[in-house]
Amino acid sequence: MGVDVCNADCCNRFRVHFFGARERGKSAGSKMSVVITGAFSYTGKYATRLLLNRGHRIRTLTFHTERTNPFGDAVQVFPYNFDHPDRLTETLGGASTLINTYWVRFPHGTSTFELAVQNTCTLIDAAKNAGVKRIVHVKTRGQTGRFLI
Repeated sequence: MGVDVCNADCCNRFRVHFFGARERGKSAGSKMSVVITGAFSYTGKYATRLLLNRGHRIRTLTFHTERTNPFGDAVQVFPYNFDHPDRLTETLGGASTLINTYWVRFPHGTSTFELAVQNTCTLIDAAKNAGVKRIVHVKTRGQTGRFLI
């Protein structure tokens, strides 16, 4: 079916499934409050546009809060705050779904696979603490097929 299950502790505790790019989620029909990581990135912008067109309320987490927001007031912008999990939890509060496109395609400077796994676990923990009901991790074609945990 193309669905990988992460074996990281944070994922096992919250039953997080990692869907490949070909998988399609089913819409519940009701309008959701969604947080998507990287709404200004290549993958994130297409998912964000689709969700906005379906009438969902969107917030994004990004390292680039200073970038021009192509969605204007339709998307609220917040920093990742991996170093401040309480702030991250606050940002995720009230969201029904987290769509995570955050990952490191290749190590560069201080960005490593190990750090990406740690940050992803922090994000998942914050989502759980904020009461997020659904987490979708988008794995794109260029990412490694294994998780370094």
